[in-house]
Amino acid sequence: MRDRIAIVNLMLYSRAPHVTFPMSFPPQCNINACGILLHKLMMLLPVPTTSSHFIPDLPAHRKKQLLFFKRPKLLPEDECRYPFRTIGDSCYFISKEKATPDQAFALCVRHGAYLANFETLEEAMLMKYELQQMKTGLHFHFGGRNINRYIPRGDWRWIQNGKLIKMKYKAFGNGQPDGSNAGPQDCIMFYAGERYIWHDIYCDHPSWSSGYICEK
Repeated sequence: MRDRIAIVNLMLYSRAPHVTFPMSFPPQCNINACGILLHKLMMLLPVPTTSSHFIPDLPAHRKKQLLFFKRPKLLPEDECRYPFRTIGDSCYFISKEKATPDQAFALCVRHGAYLANFETLEEAMLMKYELQQMKTGLHFHFGGRNINRYIPRGDWRWIQNGKLIKMKYKAFGNGQPDGSNAGPQDCIMFYAGERYIWHDIYCDHPSWSSGYICEK
């Protein structure tokens, strides 16, 4: 972290060498916690060059750091703030409030969001790991829905702001999904009992009230 601060200080100095830029960051500062501040600073900087006025007399490895320093790719500051937080490239609210999937859908809309979509396996694995680390013992609803009970194992879609997006992969546990037209289990959750593998469940049954994940 000290190296990163030194690099930013140096780049700011190159912009205005007559001004001193004292900077301090808390010990827990990282790209998520302090990325917004770094982003604002970097937006003020010129595009790095190899000219002598931009890179003063520095060790070779420091010059290389300067040349390849990239501005962080972040959401706008007002789009991912508490109770939402950034995980990977997305912005989530992981709620421990107990709700049925249908209730969770409405609660996410109230937050200006939607029940989380994990359109890539990487996104789902990041969230699975996050839930395992939280060690709540809760299941967590997210935004997949079965839209056709007559198809064996269903036709599962992501629901995002009124759009139905066909799932490109599925990560259900053994014997899942097991819903049917007679027993419609059209919603989906990370199931804590099997280390957060996917299970299909009833959308409005109180016995499946649990946590939920919103995304925006």
